[in-house]
Parts: sequence; structure tokens; C-alpha cells
Amino acid sequence: MGKGSGIGILALIVAVGAIGLGVFTFITFSPDSDSSSAVKRTYTDFREADFTSTAEDAWYTITGISINFDVKEGESVYFLFTCTADVVPVSSVAYMHFRLVIDSVPYDNASTTVGATSSSANSLIYSVALQYADYSLSTGSHTVTVQTLRECDGEIYNCLLLVNCMISTDFESSVIIVI
Repeated sequence: MGKGSGIGILALIVAVGAIGLGVFTFITFSPDSDSSSAVKRTYTDFREADFTSTAEDAWYTITGISINFDVKEGESVYFLFTCTADVVPVSSVAYMHFRLVIDSVPYDNASTTVGATSSSANSLIYSVALQYADYSLSTGSHTVTVQTLRECDGEIYNCLLLVNCMISTDFESSVIIVI
């Protein structure tokens, strides 16, 4: 009976330790309203219809997709734009460029490009994803749109624009525990 009670005590110690670790993890890592990385508001807009600009080599605002959002004190903003681009090469260079425009100001550092050089395909389909985080937008109301410039024939469709307003995280003072 001594061996059975020894295993029972060991199992009880392991169980109490596991419960304690679970409670510690729940309390430490569960999001709450005061969390330093909590998303406070999410805004989305979707355009399913096809869009193509009227000409090549010029920036055009994608019609039908725009978000008005509010930034509060201490918040940063995360932007995500996705779409499907159908690129039809007309020369050896076939690119489509995308950039965010915030409050009528183009952000060239918030841009992406899809396409190919020297493709023999008639049409190339790309999944476009443009992400950008801004930690310095002033408090108040803002508007974001997306512009595209094409060096090819083609169109885009299934556009999604997402804006998350969130409390900034101070990564330098964060502590990460690895078990």
C-alpha cells in the first residue's frame, strides 16, 4: 500500500502544479479591457465588383472602397488591404502597384506590387495583401482609401479594406515567459 499512496501523492502534486500553471497562464495572458494590446475598434469595407483603371501608368483611387475611422488618444492603427489581381501582360513588364491614401495623402511606404517580367502567360492571378501600422496618426477622424497603378492590362476584384484601432504595446517593457 505504500507504493500506491506514493504514486497517488505524486499524481496529486502534478495535478496541483498543472492547475496552478493553468490559473497563472489564464490570469497573465487573458485579454481584458485594460490590456495594452487590445483592439478597440474594427472597421471594414468590401468591394466584390471588378475594378480597372481607365489608363496605365497613373494612380487611380479604387472606387467603392473607403473607410472613415476615429483614432483616440494613445491608439495606433493597423491597416490591411487584400484583393485578387488579374494581371494581363502587354509587354515584358506586367505590374500592378497598390498604396494606401490616408486623409488624401498617398503613403508610398504603405505599398505593394504584384506582377511578372517576361511571362508567356495570357493572364496571371495574384493574391494581394498590403499591411501597414501607423503609430503616429493624430487623434480624431480620418479616411483611408486605396490607389492602384497598373503597367499592364487587367483588373482587381474581391477587395477588402480593414482598419483596427488599438492601444499600442510597449514591446521593450514586455516580458515573455517560455515554458
